[in-house]
Amino acid sequence: ALVEWFTPFRARKGVIQMHAVSRSYSGQAPRTEVIPMRRIMGSCHLLPKFGTQVDKSWTADNVLDICKTFYLNPWIDSYSFFHFRGS
Repeated sequence: ALVEWFTPFRARKGVIQMHAVSRSYSGQAPRTEVIPMRRIMGSCHLLPKFGTQVDKSWTADNVLDICKTFYLNPWIDSYSFFHFRGS
């Protein structure tokens, strides 16, 4: 599987209590790696960090490429909630 890596978790953000992540880079290129499928534990739900207004150029097809920072949604399912709540 080809994986695009994001930055490690930092402290959870204020009231929303979600970790912020950004795409990890090697020089100017996004950091990618081909890994065995057995290393993938599951998917995650990323929410774009909107700020005070939504960028109107964002679509479902391009937001992962255009947005710089995302929040990891720990409430999407019970596994994520219990796994990330103590982080």
